[in-house]
Amino acid sequence: MPIAWTSLVAWPIASPQPVLCTDDKTHLVYELLVMNVSSSAMMLDRLETLDASKGDAGVNTKSGDAIVATLQGADLEATIRGFPTGNTRTVGPFQLTRIFLDVKFAKDATLPKVLTHRFQVTFAPATGTPPLNSSTIVSGRTEVTNTPAVVIGPPLEGPRWVDALGCCSPPSGHRTAHAAYQREVRRLRAVRDRLRPVGP
Repeated sequence: MPIAWTSLVAWPIASPQPVLCTDDKTHLVYELLVMNVSSSAMMLDRLETLDASKGDAGVNTKSGDAIVATLQGADLEATIRGFPTGNTRTVGPFQLTRIFLDVKFAKDATLPKVLTHRFQVTFAPATGTPPLNSSTIVSGRTEVTNTPAVVIGPPLEGPRWVDALGCCSPPSGHRTAHAAYQREVRRLRAVRDRLRPVGP
């Protein structure tokens, strides 16, 4: 593939892997980092996730069968988590943002082997420079891994266990004693109370 200079560069933190969820659909969940490498503010207008499995077919065509997901407007903004906080479709000059994607397929669908992403963006140059201009940029190419998702089994074995409360529930006597022993409440952020009653 020839090198192309663009004002937007995107890349995934890790390749997505298929996961069959309780809605009986296969999900590809992954995080996309997006950098504005221009000196203008960049507005993310539209994001299309493309099936690029067959060469660069997804890049060179706008046919609907290459598009597996589309986000725009408020739906796109809801997936964005900027640095350090906030969600906005505007990315400042030479700034970085994150987009959390969840691409859904039918349970028995043939999944793409490679995904790429087509961004429609608007650049707003600094005052005194040429007016707003729109651009379509393809970036963020990633393979879809076939590695099975990790399955977490039950944390306890045997009868008579009680699994209750969560990270943010009011502290129990059991948890308070544990916190005093550890001297750090921070270690309890993922704690659940697991009690085994004594007696018949």
